[in-house]
Amino acid sequence: MIDSRWLEFFIGRRWGHDGGRSVAFSRTLKVVLHIGRHKTGTSSVQRYLSKNREALKRDGVLYPDLGILSGRIETAHHEFVHALQRGDTSAAENFLREIERQQNESNCSTLVLSSESFQNIKNSSSLKEMFSGHHLYTICYIREIVGYYCSSYAQFIHANNCFADPYSYLRMFDTRLGEFVSAWYEFSHGSCFRYFNKNLLEEGDIVQDFCHHAELPYYPSTVLDEWESNVSIGGNLLYFKLICNAFGGLSRDSYYALGELAGKKRKFREKIPVPVQTQSELRSRGYNTVLKRVTGCEPKLRDYSKNTPFPDVSSLREDIELILDNAVVRRDFDELSVSPTLFTRSANSFSRGD
Repeated sequence: MIDSRWLEFFIGRRWGHDGGRSVAFSRTLKVVLHIGRHKTGTSSVQRYLSKNREALKRDGVLYPDLGILSGRIETAHHEFVHALQRGDTSAAENFLREIERQQNESNCSTLVLSSESFQNIKNSSSLKEMFSGHHLYTICYIREIVGYYCSSYAQFIHANNCFADPYSYLRMFDTRLGEFVSAWYEFSHGSCFRYFNKNLLEEGDIVQDFCHHAELPYYPSTVLDEWESNVSIGGNLLYFKLICNAFGGLSRDSYYALGELAGKKRKFREKIPVPVQTQSELRSRGYNTVLKRVTGCEPKLRDYSKNTPFPDVSSLREDIELILDNAVVRRDFDELSVSPTLFTRSANSFSRGD
């Protein structure tokens, strides 16, 4: 979470409240902020925008390339937001200066910034002041609460080296959608909240849906590169990562390797089972009511109680062997000094709830 006191100081210093200069964009802009949420096809949108950066620029849309500052290929603007969150004034200043430079060079009328980390900015009024004088438009996709819980848990275990079983994670799972929506309505001149359901997206495609509602050009492509897939891990693959987390976790290289494994085997993408009682409790919190109000769509209530057991002891041994056939994962796993037999032993206790 951004320290609001720091952000107010930083913006005040840069935007002239104590004599500093204001942002010198070459024209008044439409600023589109794509803020997520997590596991709603954000990576696909970001990769589309990154891949078509030059074509978009010719059509008056700037999707800034900030990778030249972060030192690696960046399809989104996470590092810019993370700099704000860290209170790293120097890095944030550099990113903002680069956005300004690219806009002035291109003279585009629309600026698009995309990062799920925008969700964590609580002081939206300060961010609004950052782009004062420009038209701010926020677009966000929302999942049905139980499906969101399943995907959120999988991403938490996959992306972090933290250990939390599904029941522990449930206690920290944030369902205050009403507060989230209100904050962004207040922040933006215009907001678009969309229900993330393939049957309701433009042509069943998140990229086309985003372009339509953000009023951006869409360039059809018949080629889907392998790197454009960012599937959630699940099943015994998720269980493998969970246990590895208990012993210190794996490297960032393994994050991508696990994603590749999930793309190759359907069972490695299965969501965790959720008891009927837990589903009912989640759906009683008012989240889905807010979803319906802001998207105009009735959420589809799927039953997750009959999903494959987590872990699936019947295939665990062979699944672990398959996972460890991946050289990157094997390298990281060997550094943990954990015996593969531990997974089977702990799975029996895990499934009993010990």
